[in-house]
Amino acid sequence: MLNVSRPELSLPTSAGQRFELIDILRGYALLGIFLVHVLGNFAGWKPGDQAFSFLDTPLIYLNYLLANNTFRPLFSFLFGLSFYLQLQKAERKGVPFAGSFLRKLAVLLLFGLLHALIFWGDVLRWYAVGGVLLLVLHRLPTRLLFGLGLGMTVLAPLGGEVLGALIGQSGGEGTNWAWQALKGTSVQKAFLANATLALAELKNGPKAVSFLLTIEGFFLLGVCAGRFRLFERTLQFRKLIKRSLWLSLFIGVGAGLGALAVLWLRNRNYLPAALSTNLLVAGLFQVNKSVIFVFHVCVVVCAYHNAYGRRVVQWLVFPGRMTLTNYILQSVIGVGLFFGVGLGLAGMAPTLSIPLALLLFAGQTLFSRWWLSRFKAGPLEQLWRNLTNPQRSRPLPEPGSRQAA
Repeated sequence: MLNVSRPELSLPTSAGQRFELIDILRGYALLGIFLVHVLGNFAGWKPGDQAFSFLDTPLIYLNYLLANNTFRPLFSFLFGLSFYLQLQKAERKGVPFAGSFLRKLAVLLLFGLLHALIFWGDVLRWYAVGGVLLLVLHRLPTRLLFGLGLGMTVLAPLGGEVLGALIGQSGGEGTNWAWQALKGTSVQKAFLANATLALAELKNGPKAVSFLLTIEGFFLLGVCAGRFRLFERTLQFRKLIKRSLWLSLFIGVGAGLGALAVLWLRNRNYLPAALSTNLLVAGLFQVNKSVIFVFHVCVVVCAYHNAYGRRVVQWLVFPGRMTLTNYILQSVIGVGLFFGVGLGLAGMAPTLSIPLALLLFAGQTLFSRWWLSRFKAGPLEQLWRNLTNPQRSRPLPEPGSRQAA
């Protein structure tokens, strides 16, 4: 039963030692990532394509302003926060942590490499590499950790843009055939195309490094949030969170509109297509991404502390507790619906693809609720646990042994 009168975070459960609000944020990040992937990578509709209604182009620009490249930072932030919570749990129990975490990262890397064969845009392999660096940096003092995290999230993308321009690397050479292969019906060619596109990301060294450092920056900010016990004291900062919501929306949308305006002027030759112009666009979009990330966190926290809003966002707990399973399942769904090896619906207009994505995510939510009512963890989460600790792994409970979700 939903408890709308309870004002603060639920206590950690004995099974998972989880905070409800953090799981809700994970579910919210999954929803946002799925919407962005459907619009940008799966359906692939863009202004100029055949529109279904007059709302299609505005929806694409809203995606640029409020969603694109925003939910991955939220996902990364929560990864860093989860790392800190796991570390604290291990220290309370007096058990070694580093070895266990490295084994988890190794299995995560394996999942990521396999997932990249289905969808080239996999982020799990980057998390596995960034997690090793996180294990090295997390013991730094909080102020230094926060400054380093903030600097990485803001400066790393700009540094990658400058270095990439100076050495003239784009990383996309020879991949046109791969994009065409994804439209075809050959499963073998689709796997090869995904592998080619995933490797092309690594060939652009500056952007690959800046991407990894940006992820790492959000990892470190997540660790800082854990040290500040931010999500355990949200009521204490409730007024500040509400103000931050509106301020971040104003600054983030303003920066995004500024970036789009500069692009419009450049495309019409009112501004030169120079490195300075590209840096200005990249900088404005980076401010947009970082600030809108704060906006989304504030939206969820405010909804969580509202009686009616909590009734809605509490449903996100279920997919949020099966993050790995749902993340990879979203790629399987996207490929099956939009790529050539599936139904080939690529090019679907936003006014059709967004409702479809919301409907599919609702299905994931109901599936997650059903699964967690019977099992302790999601199927891939349980496999991850078994591969990480094979000696101590236990089989999933038989159907009928209900576990509180």
